[in-house]
Order: sequence, then structure tokens, then C-alpha cells
Amino acid sequence: MNIAIVDVGTNINPQENVNIAKDILSKEHQLLEASSVVRTKPIGNTHQPDFLNCALKIATELNREEFCQALKSIETTMGRVKSEDKFGPRLIDLDLLVWNKKVVHQDYYDRGFVQKYVSEIEQDLQH
Repeated sequence: MNIAIVDVGTNINPQENVNIAKDILSKEHQLLEASSVVRTKPIGNTHQPDFLNCALKIATELNREEFCQALKSIETTMGRVKSEDKFGPRLIDLDLLVWNKKVVHQDYYDRGFVQKYVSEIEQDLQH
């Protein structure tokens, strides 16, 4: 069993989309724990609504590559369309932050708010 921490972010119908993503992930994998949901200001393109973000701790039988593919599949199922604007509005954004206690995504280091809510559900990380 692998343990993943997934960053969930959205600023389009944010509360609804956080809940939908959480529901889908908990049906396909074992949801162990969820951080609090935090409101964050947009980065880059600041002329858009605030984001809601949280972290989910998930147990999965999938390997890392399969799990990342599953996250992208959920984004597609929920209606996300990739845009040219890297910092534009997001229907849903699911990023693998931690895999088996090892930080695997740069956003963990670059964004203090990510570290804060990840620490609510996992304190023993390898950097």
C-alpha cells in the first residue's frame, strides 16, 4: 500500500469542486485524512477569484505513475481543460505533493500555505 498526499485546488465553484474531488478520490482509493480547507489568493494572474485549497492523505494500491494518471483522469472527468494561462482559473487541480513520506512536488517548498495544511495531516516528511 502506498500513501499519497494530494493537493486539491479550485477557484471555480470551489466548495462544490473540492467536495466532488474528495468524493471521487475516496471511492477509488482509501481517504485516510483531510486537512482544513484554506482560502488563498491567486498567484500570477491576480484578476480572478480566490482559491480553496486542501490536502488529502490517501492510501492506494497504485504505483506512483498510475496514481498520477488517476489524478489527471479525475481532473478530466470533472471537466478541467488545460489552458495557456498557467496561473488562470481552475475548475480543479490535483497535484501529488508527497509519495510515501517523500516530498515530490516543488509547490510544497514554494508555497508556505501548502506546507501549513500538509503539516496538519503529516509531520514526518523526507525532503
